[in-house]
Amino acid sequence: MIPGYPRGVLTDGPYRTAPVDSGLTCPRCPGVRLSRRTLEYVGVDECGRCGGSFLTARALEAICGDLALYQLVRVTYPASPLTPPQGPMYIKCPECGDVMNRRLFAERARVVLDVCRVHGTWADRGELRAMVDFIESGGHEAERQRETARRIDEKRAAERIVASMGQPTSRRRGPIAQALVDLLTFWV
Repeated sequence: MIPGYPRGVLTDGPYRTAPVDSGLTCPRCPGVRLSRRTLEYVGVDECGRCGGSFLTARALEAICGDLALYQLVRVTYPASPLTPPQGPMYIKCPECGDVMNRRLFAERARVVLDVCRVHGTWADRGELRAMVDFIESGGHEAERQRETARRIDEKRAAERIVASMGQPTSRRRGPIAQALVDLLTFWV
């Protein structure tokens, strides 16, 4: 890691071409050290045995948001079938050792990531490539639009419930009716 730069974001330079030992251990392969690979300006810690990758939140955000990195990810990580990982279902963060939460990347992406809220995300073999393919195919934007439409529908449903109870539905809504709408929107 270069002093003065946050973990996961690297600078260009002639000494950043070969993978180096990251100092972290693979959460899937006991005793196997992760290697640091640089994709342009993003650092990825990866396991040579299982093919998994550990990315900081900043590195994952950069990969998901930078079109120039998509091709580099495709070249670096060949497509492979998304299969259930070998070993434990719930793994520990390579940084802190806390159990990571399993989280669906996007509803239709079929990619389940392991996330440490503090240190980063673990992607098993094929998942990083599948994420980039999903985003580039427009799936990520379609998911956002579906989520926005779902929230609007939920709010309208809550307002219809309040209206059917005889409460005012206009801007003159009283504080109790507004609290009920907020509560129903939250739980629906």
